[in-house]
Formats: sequence, structure tokens, C-alpha cells
Amino acid sequence: MKRPLLLVLSTVCCAFLSGCWGQQELGQMSIVIGTGLDLAQDGQTSVSAFVVNPTLMRSGQGGGPSTPGPGYVTHTATGASLQEALSKYLITPYREFDFSHNAVTVFGEDYARHGVADAFDFVERLPETRKDQLLLVMVGHASSLKEANAGVEKLTPRGLQELIRHSNLSGLAYDSSELNAVNQVLSPSHAFVLPLIKLEGSEIELAGSAVFDHNKMVKELDLMQSRGVLWWLNQSAGTVLPISSRGFPKEGTVRIRDTTTTVHPVITHGHLTMFVTMRGNAALESVHPGVRVNSRYLEDTSKSCNQEIQKEMDAALAESQQARVDALQIGTRLYRQHPRSWQNAQSHWQDLLAHASASYDIQVQVIRTGLAQNSPFSVDSSKQVPHPSESGGTSQ
Repeated sequence: MKRPLLLVLSTVCCAFLSGCWGQQELGQMSIVIGTGLDLAQDGQTSVSAFVVNPTLMRSGQGGGPSTPGPGYVTHTATGASLQEALSKYLITPYREFDFSHNAVTVFGEDYARHGVADAFDFVERLPETRKDQLLLVMVGHASSLKEANAGVEKLTPRGLQELIRHSNLSGLAYDSSELNAVNQVLSPSHAFVLPLIKLEGSEIELAGSAVFDHNKMVKELDLMQSRGVLWWLNQSAGTVLPISSRGFPKEGTVRIRDTTTTVHPVITHGHLTMFVTMRGNAALESVHPGVRVNSRYLEDTSKSCNQEIQKEMDAALAESQQARVDALQIGTRLYRQHPRSWQNAQSHWQDLLAHASASYDIQVQVIRTGLAQNSPFSVDSSKQVPHPSESGGTSQ
């Protein structure tokens, strides 16, 4: 009977020591979950690292609503360059940071306009960084994220991931992963687009997009212009468009289910023309209570939807031409489809793009009504029973 008792005691002791050692190791780890880069007043680079706070990540003290404060601590270092600022993390707080869990890198607006070449060089050369981390631009300073409240888990980088993922599904934000951004900046167009976020009080909101030419931010786009860019880049699934026709200013909404956009750039007599073809389908999300949903209404709604898409694509093209940046990746398409034409045009590509025109063939059909036709507030039901307001009766 003594040996089993000794075995139990030894097991308990080992578990206790293992738990103490594990907490000690957790306290010694500097796991970076988000990074912010800002341009200091003296031209130096300021780096803000959001490090997991182990005291709030223990069992029973996770990032739940009852936990006071954020689930991370913020460390800031400044240097003449990004590399010099990061090297200070080896001294303060005296241990090397682990960037393998870095999920979000946020560029402050001034830093983005100054240039992000050093940041791209760092994330590409450091093997432990994740190629699927999100790259974002923030209005103002990225360091202000420490004052933000994003998500119930009190982890701002995690909340930013959810915000961008939701925006991707709703067709308002483009894929801003590091891998995709690097591929775009290395493309013949040498331009890429990142989501633009802002801080309203303590809440983070999507403000639009930031357009980069090579490594510098040159243009800000609002949400409608950003969606116009997404139409060009064939990244518009899930977009919700308002319907305003036939006398109803707020008639309802349509959700784009699936679209395929093809762009064929052609240079004729020194003029660039983009022939845009889009095919897709959509579904009614909501309709005005007084609207009769029938085949004619679906046809009219499809026309209104196509006009709205072309309007937003034209707005995105105009902004790209004004900034003289190929945010729509037209040059990349010309390079792939007509290599010889691109070889002759690349030396004066910006001039060609600034005076280019577009020809559209957009056919997105609204083919699904969802529950709108059977709504209890519709004038006509599926059985063509008159609405109580029309027959003079009342519903019990």
C-alpha cells in the first residue's frame, strides 16, 4: 500500500512543479500579437508592440467581459530606422520578442505616406513572421490602438482581424494579407490597396481604403470608391447594394451572390481602352412594403443594380487616374494578355492610364427573392390574397 501512496504523492508534486514552471515560462515569453508603425516628429520610426499579458490569459482570467483592461501590454521603441527601433526590444524589456504570432501590422497615416519599404523588407526577411498577417493603415497614429476597444475578448489585433474578415465578406475590404500585398507591389502595376481604419471614440471602424504607389500611400478612398476598386479586382462577393427606383427612395437592398469580372485592356492609336465584362447573380435582401415582387420588378432591379455597379467602377477609375496610380491592376492585365504591348507602353504607362476610357458590359441578374415575397408586410402574398389594408379588413 505504501508504493501506490508514494506514486500518488510524487505525481502530485511533479504536476505542481510543472505548473509552476509553466507559469514561469509563460511570464518569460514576449508573444507579439500586433504591431503598429508610426513616423515620429523627428523623422524617426516608432514601433508599438502589443504583447500578450500572461496575467490576463490564465485560466479563469481570459479576455472575457469581466476582465478589467486589455488582454495585452504595449511596448514602444523609437529609432532612426525600423531595424534600430526593433533592436531596442532586446534591451527593453530585456528579452527578444516573438513575432511568429503577429496577426496584424498597422501603419500610421504619416508612416504610410512616408513609405513602407523598410516594413516590407523586415517582414519578408524575418522567417518567423506570418505571410497571412493583415496589413492595415490607420487614420492618425497606429499607437492609438492601445486606447481602442475591439471585440469582447479585449484583444485589439483579434478584433481587427474580425473587422476585416467581416468587411471582406460584405464586399467592402480587399484581401490585405502580407502575401497578397507583396505580390501586388511586385506586379507590373506596382500598386496595392490596404484597408483604412479609424478610431471613433474607443471603437475601430472601417473608413475606406489606402492606395499605394510602389511603397508610398498616395490616395485615400471612401467606402463607395473602395467598393468600386473591388469590382475591378473581382473581389465583390457579398456586396449589399441599395435599390432606389420606381418612386421609392429607400426601396430595399440587393446582395451580390457571385460575380466574375474580366478586363481586357487594348491600346489603339496611342489610346488605352478597358473592355469590362461582368456576369453574376444577386438576391433580394429587403424590399419596400409597398412593392410587388414579380418578374418585371426583378428585371428593373437588375438594371438598377448594374447601373450602380458601373457608377462605382467609374468613380474608382477616376480616382486612380487623378492619383496617377494603377490601383486597378490594369497594367498587370495588359502584361499578361499582351506582353508586347506592355513592353512598348510601360515607359509612359501613367500617361496612358490618365487618359484611358472604359467600355462596360455588366449583367448581374437578381434571380432570388428570398423571404421578401412572402413577407407579412407585402401587398400581395404568394396566394394573391389581398392585403388587409386594401380589403378593409383587419388581422386578428
